[in-house]
Amino acid sequence: MRQFCDYFIIDDKPILAPDQDLGISKQDLDAEGSGRDELGYMHRIVLRERVGTWNLTYSTLNEWEYEYMNKLFQGKPEFNLIIRIGSKEIKTRGYCSSVKASLHNATKGIYKGVSFSIIEG
Repeated sequence: MRQFCDYFIIDDKPILAPDQDLGISKQDLDAEGSGRDELGYMHRIVLRERVGTWNLTYSTLNEWEYEYMNKLFQGKPEFNLIIRIGSKEIKTRGYCSSVKASLHNATKGIYKGVSFSIIEG
């Protein structure tokens, strides 16, 4: 069985350890009215700066592991999120923006190419 890790704690429950390095990106969140005008000048209304996105990837998960990860996010528009990076701990809110997987073997309950995207709330 796959090990748990405490890089991310979601509503007091740890995630399963991903196979690969955690992919992280930071980007600004702009208001709907942001964009270029007729002359090509950019007008930005920044709502939040450097919002974190983390991609958790798994080459394979068995049925129990896949269900465990899904239950961390299912039916929750937002959740309590603790991010641990080295000795630093960040407490914030988050949400899961996408889940991707393919059912590789239905009789054995093996999911392949699984990914979860966690967005800082």
